[in-house]
Amino acid sequence: MAEEDYKEVMRKYIEVVKRMAFEAPLEQALDDLKVMSQATAMVSDRVALRVAKSLNPNDKETNKVKVKSKGSNKPKAIKPFPSVKPTQPPKPQTSEPPNNTASSMSDANKSKQDYAQSLKPIQPIKPIGSI
Repeated sequence: MAEEDYKEVMRKYIEVVKRMAFEAPLEQALDDLKVMSQATAMVSDRVALRVAKSLNPNDKETNKVKVKSKGSNKPKAIKPFPSVKPTQPPKPQTSEPPNNTASSMSDANKSKQDYAQSLKPIQPIKPIGSI
């Protein structure tokens, strides 16, 4: 196949996949995208292999380029997070519980008075001089 023909066919395939991404059912569009991604990865790996061979034609280890695969790598074991004990707050030295009822009642009465005072109408300020 001629180079121009191959590029034209490739462009047509890409246009079909792009158009069908909007027109085809979602499951089919996702499957097409997966196939296209896999094909792109394969081509990329082949080109990387050719580049490695062309740079070092005499080195046998370089000719065997390792291709990363997503599924074969085992996840590394996660190290447990070191446990930290929270500090204890200091205990009060008094043996009697405080009596909050008196202060609570006075606070409540003061709050009521403040609220009642805020409901009183505010008198307008009279101007000092005439303009």
